[in-house]
Amino acid sequence: MRFTDFPSLNPTHYQVDVPLYSVDRTIREWITEQHLNLMPPFQRGHVWTLDQRQAYAEFLLREGDSGRIIFFNHPGWNTGHDGPFVIVDGLQRLTTIRMLVTNQLPIFGGARFQDFDDHHRILNTLRFAIADLPTEADVLKWYLAINAGGTPHTTAELDRVRRLLAAVEDPPKPTL
Repeated sequence: MRFTDFPSLNPTHYQVDVPLYSVDRTIREWITEQHLNLMPPFQRGHVWTLDQRQAYAEFLLREGDSGRIIFFNHPGWNTGHDGPFVIVDGLQRLTTIRMLVTNQLPIFGGARFQDFDDHHRILNTLRFAIADLPTEADVLKWYLAINAGGTPHTTAELDRVRRLLAAVEDPPKPTL
């Protein structure tokens, strides 16, 4: 048996890094010119809270690396753009960045993206990876492969780590 006997789960053949400040403009152009659908039937909709959105945006702005790839599918991307153009994975992250750069998301204690003098010079990017899977069934299989693994952290798990952090940042004072 060989690993290459199994089909690849990365069908993307086109990837581009888009500066955060250009994300909204790029997506609007794709919606208008390529008929990008951000709410295909398999998407779960908008489920992140304001706190989750702020945490993700601040993470990226502080040069955090994970969670930067947004996956799309567009049959024939390289040969004529035939078929539906859909987001496959990353709707929450993409929506958050679009809210950020259009000043709809407060960050770092209430500031807006435009409040930062260097907001057009930040080098942080999202990577848009576009597959050209030919059928809806292929897209649905890819979506399931991406999203079926792993277990999201619960609030209790995150609170446990927050308590550990608080303990090391402010250790108890020895009593005399």
